[in-house]
Amino acid sequence: MTEYSAFLRPLNQRICGVWFVLDYVQIQMDDYIVNLYCDIEAVSRSGRSYSQGELGWRDTLCEIIEATVAQIVIDMPKSLSIIASNGTCLKMHLQRGMQGAVESMSLHRFGTGGFIDEILVPPLDEAE
Repeated sequence: MTEYSAFLRPLNQRICGVWFVLDYVQIQMDDYIVNLYCDIEAVSRSGRSYSQGELGWRDTLCEIIEATVAQIVIDMPKSLSIIASNGTCLKMHLQRGMQGAVESMSLHRFGTGGFIDEILVPPLDEAE
């Protein structure tokens, strides 16, 4: 069973980058990397909501760069939201994993020797 409270660890971390990889999104922070293999709803600072693939979705995800993680809202096993210090919100819908994905998201903490911690969250249908 996954310990979802571990996803509170990136609180107050500076968000350094957002990477759009072939079949997932990666969010890089000072000490953590979060890989998202699930549907992501992005809510801009102005309150407009964008679904994955919709025009403006990528731009809204990039709004979090240089902000800090102000709040993490856990509604497991359905969703996890990251709210940035600038008001942008990313809501991960964990029940809708990418086709063929083994997990819906993963959290990695790294140090001087590479990754030193890893937490994987299975898609909802496997978590129940």
